[in-house]
Amino acid sequence: MPAPPDQKSSRSWWVTLGRLSSLALLLPCAAVVGYALGWWLDHHFHTGRLFTILGALSGAVAGLYELLREALKS
Repeated sequence: MPAPPDQKSSRSWWVTLGRLSSLALLLPCAAVVGYALGWWLDHHFHTGRLFTILGALSGAVAGLYELLREALKS
């Protein structure tokens, strides 16, 4: 049984809001995860800040790639 029109438009608004908020969090979360992984590798292998910088940059690039991929999908 289909939903009444007012519920359907309300639901699509919530779906859009959820999708946009996930896109807003995607890039910072990817950069933080890359930074944390790089920090752990630096402390494990005693390499200074090499992996921290590489991890943060690779996380930011991966987050930007995913952000663009999702944005171009719609």
